[in-house]
Amino acid sequence: MKGEMDRTPENTRLYADEVLSLGKQLKVPTVDAYRAIMDAAERETNEEEGNDFAKVLSTYFWDGLHLSEKGYKQVVDRESPFTGLFLLLC
Repeated sequence: MKGEMDRTPENTRLYADEVLSLGKQLKVPTVDAYRAIMDAAERETNEEEGNDFAKVLSTYFWDGLHLSEKGYKQVVDRESPFTGLFLLLC
């Protein structure tokens, strides 16, 4: 199903918020991968006139929740101090 998003960004944000909340509650360092991806997709969309945000965003996910290779690369590049921990949790 690569490229097809069967989950909405809004629902994915809710899931991400719960994960961040749980990490805080358990005093476990967390990474806001969702924000990293949304920021990257927004930047990429704004790079060229006519880019469609939803289409750009879909390239970072396999299905709207699980990251693609491009998505993981973005998170790792942005959150390098937490990379080992993040990858262990995935």
